[in-house]
Amino acid sequence: MRTLRRTTTAALGLAGALAAVTLGGVPAAAAAPASGADASTSRTAQQAATWELVALGGGGSQSVCGEAASDRVPHVYVQLDGSWSTEIEIGAGDLPPGVTYNDFGAVLPGANESGTEVAGVFSLNLPAAPAGTTHRATLWATDGSERQTVPLVIEWKDDC
Repeated sequence: MRTLRRTTTAALGLAGALAAVTLGGVPAAAAAPASGADASTSRTAQQAATWELVALGGGGSQSVCGEAASDRVPHVYVQLDGSWSTEIEIGAGDLPPGVTYNDFGAVLPGANESGTEVAGVFSLNLPAAPAGTTHRATLWATDGSERQTVPLVIEWKDDC
């Protein structure tokens, strides 16, 4: 009985595979990435990022001002171009000691085809520092599969 069950299971499996290929389906092994990349980290053409993190105002980097005489909590506006179907987390990294950011939540699924809209915002907690102090941090965005960054320049001045 056990042999009959194994033979039947094998025959049905083979018939299903042949039917899938004949009817236009592709076996999972044939659909794996050709580059040898891990399927869990690679993207299909349908999943490819259609959004881009850009520096607000252009120029390749974004800047924010801290004041020499007092602590300041400036907002950092985030521009995403294109469209996205999942939430995009945003934030700042490579911050100097004493500087933190306040997460206002993820950017919801949407689109910015015109390239002129702000998609998200968060704020930085900037303690007072001597005027002329500059630090190059990182503005980042991730959809969970891809992380994009642009430079975020923090500059302390006598007056913002």
